[in-house]
Amino acid sequence: RVSKNPAVFDEEKLSWMNGVYIRDLGMAKLTRRLIPLYQKADLLKDENEFGISKLESITALISERMKSLNEAVELTRFFFVGDIEIEEKALGKLKATQGADRILTDAAEKLRALTSFKSDEIEAALRSIPEELSLKPKVVFQVIRIAITGSEISPPLFESLEILGKEIAQKRLKAAEGLIT
Repeated sequence: RVSKNPAVFDEEKLSWMNGVYIRDLGMAKLTRRLIPLYQKADLLKDENEFGISKLESITALISERMKSLNEAVELTRFFFVGDIEIEEKALGKLKATQGADRILTDAAEKLRALTSFKSDEIEAALRSIPEELSLKPKVVFQVIRIAITGSEISPPLFESLEILGKEIAQKRLKAAEGLIT
């Protein structure tokens, strides 16, 4: 009664299941499991260096997207380094985007004007840029995302900006502007 058909190993389903188990861990346990990966990648010496609550905030941003723990390091590297290196493909896209320099300048000015650096206020400030520059929001936010994270793919932008902080965000926007002018 044994079937002669070979068994099927579905990697996509395995990845999905792994993601389900990751999300079931909860933020505290998941964060604890990620700390050794950050340490191995030389991004973190110990949890006290960054603060466990900040690490949990970062973990919360990526937990829904993760299918394996190893993805966390690349998705969040930009939080742990001072100066980022923009990926070659992303830099090409940044340079090819018409008005990118103006987008970066406006974004830096809008962030500088904020008194409270919370994600909802950041979002409200930055959402005015597409209309002011007569550009699509997707274009504007992709330019800002690349400048802040160095990549076209990242955790949610406004929450990431809040965690990074005002000074680092402005510094990265200015640095990216210098790359395209």
